[in-house]
Amino acid sequence: MTNLKKLKLFVASTLLSSTAVYADCPDDEATNCGINITGNQTIDIDSSIDVEDVKGIDINSSSNTLTIDGNITVNSSVDRAFGLNFNSLNATNNVINMTGDITTISTGGATGMHGIRIGPASSSNTVNVTGNVSTTGGNSSGILIIEGGDNNNVTLFGNINTSGGSNSNGVRITGQTNNFGINNTITVNGDVSSVYSHAIAITGYAHDSYIVVNGNVQSTNSAAIHISQTDTVNNIVTVNGNVSTSATSGNPTIAFNSGASDNLVVIDGNVTQFANVPAIKFGANGTDTSHDNTVSVSGNITSAGTGIRFNNSDNNEIFVSGNIEAGSSAIYADSNSDNNTVYLDRNSRIEGAIRNDGTGNTLLFTGWTPIEPDEIDGDVDFDEVVTGESQYGLATSANYTVSGTTPWVVQANVEQPVLTGNTYIKSMGVANIDDEGNRLYLRTTKINQNLTERTRAYAHNEVEPYWMSVYTTKSKRDEDFKEIHQNARGITIGGQLSQFNKPIDLVFNLENSDASYGLSEQHIESNSVMAGALIPQIANLFDGDLSAKVLVGMSDNDTRRTVLNNLADGGSEKVTGDYDSTYVVVGAEWLKTVLTKGNTNNDMVLGLDFSQEYLDSYSESKYYHLDSRDISQVTARAEYGMTYHEKDSPFTANTRFGIAHRKMVSGEKQDYQIDGISTSFKGDEENTYFNMGVGLDYQLTNGIKAYVAGNFMDSSDEIHSVSGSFGVMGSF
Repeated sequence: MTNLKKLKLFVASTLLSSTAVYADCPDDEATNCGINITGNQTIDIDSSIDVEDVKGIDINSSSNTLTIDGNITVNSSVDRAFGLNFNSLNATNNVINMTGDITTISTGGATGMHGIRIGPASSSNTVNVTGNVSTTGGNSSGILIIEGGDNNNVTLFGNINTSGGSNSNGVRITGQTNNFGINNTITVNGDVSSVYSHAIAITGYAHDSYIVVNGNVQSTNSAAIHISQTDTVNNIVTVNGNVSTSATSGNPTIAFNSGASDNLVVIDGNVTQFANVPAIKFGANGTDTSHDNTVSVSGNITSAGTGIRFNNSDNNEIFVSGNIEAGSSAIYADSNSDNNTVYLDRNSRIEGAIRNDGTGNTLLFTGWTPIEPDEIDGDVDFDEVVTGESQYGLATSANYTVSGTTPWVVQANVEQPVLTGNTYIKSMGVANIDDEGNRLYLRTTKINQNLTERTRAYAHNEVEPYWMSVYTTKSKRDEDFKEIHQNARGITIGGQLSQFNKPIDLVFNLENSDASYGLSEQHIESNSVMAGALIPQIANLFDGDLSAKVLVGMSDNDTRRTVLNNLADGGSEKVTGDYDSTYVVVGAEWLKTVLTKGNTNNDMVLGLDFSQEYLDSYSESKYYHLDSRDISQVTARAEYGMTYHEKDSPFTANTRFGIAHRKMVSGEKQDYQIDGISTSFKGDEENTYFNMGVGLDYQLTNGIKAYVAGNFMDSSDEIHSVSGSFGVMGSF
């Protein structure tokens, strides 16, 4: 060794007990240069440790505090030359704070070159390393906690890289019968990668331990995360990045083998397998059943082979928020696997075969939110890993092809029909059916507002012969599984017929609208026209004016929906359709001035409308056919209006407050067929709407007035709407 590689030690405090042995390097040929800690001491080491054929630091006593400012490098041609080692039962309650890297380098085939090793019965130690750990050689792990090491806490702020042979894991916790290894915590804030073995391994009776990786986890030739052996239970692994492997030896990316049970793995990223083997596998052939394990994947699961494989495994559950893309089977449960559950987010895509040969295996289509990895601790209740309802989402459509000797148990939205059989799982999004009554109400809302203002103008003798209104409306509902996003743009024009005894306004309206449901799983675009007449003063009733209206119209509607299909490229396909609908609306309105004081007029409006809509039958691709539907709906409404006009001012301001309730009296049920199989869905029957509006008129000339108005609407069904309009009225 050169002088630069000689060990330099500084004793920062008085030794509390027996003397430690510091083996400084006397010359360049010296090899036995490690540090053996045998006393209870506080030590500062302000230089790097560079040794050959021995352990870098070997701790054989308790209650030591070491601060290391430098690297630990071990070059060895002999086995078991560790970087940092806690050696025995006596190595407890030690605290190590290190700024630097730990590197072990095997020369001449040396094995057991672990970076950090916490040995048998070494408990309650704390290790903090600001740097990286890298190892070479067979059986050389980055961080290793073995038999009976309990309550240890290791935090690494850098990366782990192991490039040795068999059993050269990035992180490994293991135990023995009656010598478990309990409540250990390992946190890696960087990446963990292994070339020949598992990146993360929990085996051999390890209990209640917690491994956190805040970067990515990757293995080249073995499982990235491997949990195995009977009585390896109640361990938690969380990864805040991606997990991947390109193993060609049959090792999955995430594996639960040989009886591992009640373990939790949470991945806040993607799980990728580049070889023709499973991305996630529960169980193994000819071994004890792997059971009651839970996996949560917030990203995608991708494999050149199988996505999720249940192999001699029972009662496991896996939550998938993203897509499953597999070269062969996306999901496969063999004949020895029972009562496993795959939770699929309602918007997840599945690409690949779906096969079940076991009993009681369930596909649960749901909306769910995985718990964040940083919210998990050693006391996790497995029943609280996810939150979410067993719902499909009203807009979700599916056409899955399945196989196997046993049908899947399918759970989805209890309101939405899902057809299942030995070879299929089918459903049609029904959000448009559920929303049809609301769409009918919204179609006439802006027209009704215009006609009410005309009735007010007649009551106050402020009528201009002609008028025009341009409007835009945006509505939405954010409720989970029932999302609605609607937009409408339209123009309404009207004119007075004065040749009759009673004044009559003719009305004409054009509107373009679009409605999206869910996360754009369903979409409808409509172009419609309505025309009719308003008779503003049929009679005087209870000191108020009674008016009536009639409107007729039609719409051309184009539909588009996303259908989840595991045999289609990308796991989904688009289907389209079109249909016509016709409208008839008749209604009456009573308006009474209730208070006039100074420059302010107050009035009350009561209205009742009867709406009829007929929807033609139509088909969407080969999958869906909807029968014709005839809807009758009654809407009752009340409004209080305040109008303020200061004498000689060109401005008039107004505010409006109202409530409306619609009730579908017939046509609630839509009959339809999925691949020729008949079913039906009953839509939303009623809703209550609360409206508030403000407006401002401006007298441009003696005979022409312009206005702007805004309106906000909220409903009992959590539909919210905002609209704006502007227009002119006058004699042209």
